[in-house]
Amino acid sequence: GMAPYEKMGELELLVEDYFTTSYNLGFLWEPTPWFSFGACYQSESETTMEGDYEIRYGQRFQNTVDWLGRSPLTVIVAAMFDLPYNAVPYQDGTATVSMTWPARLQLGVKIQPIEQVIFTCDAHWTDWEAWKALEIELDQKLQLLRFARMLGYTGGPDVMRFELGYENTWHLSYGLELRPFKSLALRLGYEPRPTSVQDNLFGPVPMSDMHIYS
Repeated sequence: GMAPYEKMGELELLVEDYFTTSYNLGFLWEPTPWFSFGACYQSESETTMEGDYEIRYGQRFQNTVDWLGRSPLTVIVAAMFDLPYNAVPYQDGTATVSMTWPARLQLGVKIQPIEQVIFTCDAHWTDWEAWKALEIELDQKLQLLRFARMLGYTGGPDVMRFELGYENTWHLSYGLELRPFKSLALRLGYEPRPTSVQDNLFGPVPMSDMHIYS
C-alpha cells in the first residue's frame, strides 16, 4: 500500500559534541610593499556527536506494518524477514553521529598598485572526499530501516548511513578595496563556489553551486 513518492517517515535529530580538536597553520610573505602572498591550512577533524532523535511515521507506512500483523500467516512471513508487524506512530531514543570535517587549504595574493587600491585573489581547496558518509547510530531497530533492507539497504536496522560521494573542489575568490579617503574603505568580493555533490547523488547535506557577493 505504499506509494513511491509518499512520506514514510520524518526524522528529527539533535546531537552535539562539546570538544573536537584540529589545528591551523599559516604564513605571510611580503617581499615588497605592493605585493604579498599568504597561505592557510586547516586540518581535518573527526567528531562524534551524541544526543536525541525522534522519527515519526506516515499513516500509509503504519497501515502497511499493521497489514503484516493481520493474520498468523503474515506475522510468520514478517518474522522470517525481521519485518515489523505492530505499527507505532513514532520511535525515539538516543543517537550517535560520526562525521569528518574536511581539511582546507587557502592560498592568496594581494597587489596594491597605488595606495588607494588593493586587489586580492585566493585559491581554495577542500578535501570533501575524506567525508565519505554520514552515519547515525541508533539505540534500537527502526521499523523503516527494517523495511529498507528488503530494498537492498546494507547499513543495518539500527544504523542510518548516507553515502555522500563528495568530490574535492578547487575555486577562486576575488576582492577589491578602494580607499578614497584615509577614514573610508569600500570593499567588494565575489566567490563562485562549486558544489562537491556529484550530479547523480543526493544526500542529507544538499550543497549546490553558490555565487557569493559581498
